Amino acid sequence: MLKGAYHILINTQLGQGHGGTVYLAIGPERRTIACKVIKRDRGDSAIFREISILLAVKHPNLIELLDTAQDELNVYLFFPKYDTSLQDHLATQILLSDHAARRIVWQILDGIRYLHGLGISHRDIKPDNILVCTRWSTQNPTICIADLGMATYQAHSGANIYGTVSFMPPEAIASFVDPTLSYDFQVADMWSVGVVAFMLISGFHPFHSIYLHHTQAKISAGLLLFQPWLSITSGNYLVAELCHLDPLYRITATLALQHSWFALHI
Repeated sequence: MLKGAYHILINTQLGQGHGGTVYLAIGPERRTIACKVIKRDRGDSAIFREISILLAVKHPNLIELLDTAQDELNVYLFFPKYDTSLQDHLATQILLSDHAARRIVWQILDGIRYLHGLGISHRDIKPDNILVCTRWSTQNPTICIADLGMATYQAHSGANIYGTVSFMPPEAIASFVDPTLSYDFQVADMWSVGVVAFMLISGFHPFHSIYLHHTQAKISAGLLLFQPWLSITSGNYLVAELCHLDPLYRITATLALQHSWFALHI
């Protein structure tokens, strides 16, 4: 499929982003890129909110929007193509070194700090949405946060719940039961970062279950159980602060970046 200066390879699907499908594409000078195709029946206001946020952000740990195009059926967003995500690495079950986990978490936090400073909440932080920007190095990985399809300038939830259940905080789970309950999106982002950090340190999801209601119950209880064979580092204590059950006491991205875990070499 040709779209302006871009050739979209619709037979080569790279993934599924929020509200759209991501395909391989060839750009100017035959550069290999990624194209997110969003059907306009999603609603133009939601699509153009995503575009406006992508255009507003510029940070080394946030995905860069290269170009856009549209027709009567779809909107096309063009991004740099990265080969792997954190989820791809976690699937290998190879445990990261403390240094590599620390470096990745620091970059995630710095990207989230930047977003929150602009009044933007991501609302879907998870390993699938954290891409490895350079050739994978187990010691010095560089990442960027992708898929801002759920990102918003809105501060608190309304009647709708956003995100991926296994990375939602307890207050979002409570909103499933009582939709009148509101929660802070930026504080919810910090819980999600904590879950990702737990996974990078331990190699597994703290609240995983094959049954959705079991996952929700585990999140509501907030029990973060590191395996006894894992080394205890200050990273474990940062995770506990990021995943504090009480959102009022959950650490912010700015304060998290000052944590003693990062006093070691990044």
